[in-house]
Amino acid sequence: MTESGLFTDVVERARSGVAHLVLEKDRHRVGSGSAFLIEGGVVTADHVLSKVAYDTLRIRFSDQGTEDGIRLDVTTVNNSVSFRSPEQELDFAILKLSEPELERRYRFTISDKPPLVGTQVIVFGYPYNSHVLTSHVGYVSAAYSEETAEVLQLDASVNPSNSGGPVVNATTGEVIGYVTRAQTGLLRDFDNLIAALESNVTALSAPVGASISIGGLDPRQAFLVTMNALGQLALNMRRSANVGIGYAFSAKHIQDARTR
Repeated sequence: MTESGLFTDVVERARSGVAHLVLEKDRHRVGSGSAFLIEGGVVTADHVLSKVAYDTLRIRFSDQGTEDGIRLDVTTVNNSVSFRSPEQELDFAILKLSEPELERRYRFTISDKPPLVGTQVIVFGYPYNSHVLTSHVGYVSAAYSEETAEVLQLDASVNPSNSGGPVVNATTGEVIGYVTRAQTGLLRDFDNLIAALESNVTALSAPVGASISIGGLDPRQAFLVTMNALGQLALNMRRSANVGIGYAFSAKHIQDARTR
């Protein structure tokens, strides 16, 4: 089998076990992330479940509609947690669920070997809240200890909402890590620019008393149109600013938690 054929086999075999997590409040999305199934539960990054206030967690898969999936209220989610380590420590959570929608889906196996630098990997997830599952091929470019966690630096495309997704050995299909964050840099600059543009749009949209016209045009409305256009441009440029570096924590932490 060729290398590309091997990747295709791993992706097709495993894709039914990668979940899209959508956090909702009053039926409006307030956050999102990725997760994966193992024997005994659903694994995700803990910060996906703790960064925002939500009332409903929706767990959906790529073979389901964009508004479908398992809906769990926040109390049920908290009661189903069998293990949890906060972001500043190991940053993962295991939810023990028995919903029938999870039956007959792929369960990932955790590797029992330490990941080596140079290992080729597949990063699964739903970046930018995409309803489509993505699978990016990359490499482990560094492996080191950082306080309480074993960290993997990835030469692979990692974006917001990839958090919690599995990092899989491209040859064996075993999970060697779970995504925790993406490299910052330009992304932070674009976030600041987008926030400034949104603030300008809010200010320009506020009602005013008397309006003025220059050459038959309202300058406030012209600036508003310009700010909206710049905001959309900044969002699109942010998507293209990914430096191709992400970080994951070693899946050994999940294995250690399961054996306690």
